[in-house]
Amino acid sequence: MTDNDCLNDDTLRYELESRGQSVGPIVDSTRELYIRLLKRLMTEEMDKLMADSDDQLDRELQRNASPTTSADNSSGQRTNNWSLKTKLLSILVAIVLAYLLAKYFNNK
Repeated sequence: MTDNDCLNDDTLRYELESRGQSVGPIVDSTRELYIRLLKRLMTEEMDKLMADSDDQLDRELQRNASPTTSADNSSGQRTNNWSLKTKLLSILVAIVLAYLLAKYFNNK
């Protein structure tokens, strides 16, 4: 099964338009171009999501860092375990989503 078999014209149009793209007629000669465009847009979205998650995690770690006290962990930083777990879970969800999208488009 190829990428062309995965998306019908309406779904392809919807996915592109929901990402702000103007879509002309989807015919045999334009279909592959639109599929490549959608893949590129989805990759950019995933890259941005991952970068945002990394930035958010960095800010959270900086916000939770404090001077060493007797209650601090071995690295000398106090962390809010709940917030850290939430951020790591967000990153994990983004990675799983990226994997599923790649699998969907590569049909492996």
